[in-house]
Amino acid sequence: MSRFPHHAALELLAEQKQFDACRMVAEKMIADQMAPPSVDQGLPAEAMLQRWQDRDLELAHLHLILSRCLFGLHEYQAAATNADMARLLARTAGEFSLYAEACHLAGACQGQAGNLNTAAERFTDCLQHATGLLRAKALYNRGHVYERQGAYGYAVPDYEEALQLAGGLDRRLERSAMTNLAWDLIMLKQFERAEELLERLETAPDAQADAVLRAQIAHDKLHIAHLQGQHRQAFQQIVQALRRTDQAFPHVRARVALTTMSLAADLGLHEEACVVGLVAKRLASQAQRPDLDDEASRLLHDLEAEAGTDCVVQSLQRARQLLPGVIKTGRGKKSGGVA
Repeated sequence: MSRFPHHAALELLAEQKQFDACRMVAEKMIADQMAPPSVDQGLPAEAMLQRWQDRDLELAHLHLILSRCLFGLHEYQAAATNADMARLLARTAGEFSLYAEACHLAGACQGQAGNLNTAAERFTDCLQHATGLLRAKALYNRGHVYERQGAYGYAVPDYEEALQLAGGLDRRLERSAMTNLAWDLIMLKQFERAEELLERLETAPDAQADAVLRAQIAHDKLHIAHLQGQHRQAFQQIVQALRRTDQAFPHVRARVALTTMSLAADLGLHEEACVVGLVAKRLASQAQRPDLDDEASRLLHDLEAEAGTDCVVQSLQRARQLLPGVIKTGRGKKSGGVA
């Protein structure tokens, strides 16, 4: 049960994502609490001190709820300010579990605002007192900050500890930590360890139902093969991944193809990117998803500008050979007619 039962309605608004209403109520409650506690001349000093601490603790909780609402409204800097107020008040009141929670939220806000150094500091503050799942989340998020900064060597131990702590508590966090850890190991050229993690991810019971995860695995395998100079082998792995994707859901296959296409283009594999882009366009058309078709067209247009129209035209023939069930010969739009 919450230490502040009269905050229950406010917390419910936040949980239900009624952020505007939550913000309005929280700001009113904070304003009401800002007045100093009433002074009773006959009250012992210890009792008066307790009143101040109780007020600070309630204000800390209110600022924390308000910060969550502002985060939900994408007002990250204002959310960070309120989270910082919550952590300072909680520390003053000696409530370190609330302090750790506020530090974690402050780190998330600063990360979203792009203030990565401050975000890392807040997650480090959180780790001084956090336990259990909150500690796992703080490690994961600090690792993600380090990763965004390109500090892969610092990110790896954070992801490793988060992976250990999350096991059995939060499958989604466990899987995310494993995915990010694999990528950072690839960036550090520790391919054997990365491949072991990718194998664990790929054979997990929930992997087949998650198209995003399969696309990420395909990404990482392509990158490993590219760094090892095995470009053609990498492309064959992608083709196999596309074939394994559930054919009953062409929009899922289109997403896998688009993600793969982007990475292939980034790696300079222009012909492979064109092939997979054409596959993505056909799948998007089958799925009646103009948004995916437009995304594929945009990426192909960029490739055409960089690699030349001939690359796109020649890639259509290759796509028909590799994936005849997806790219069909016959009348239709010209392959080079990128919108």
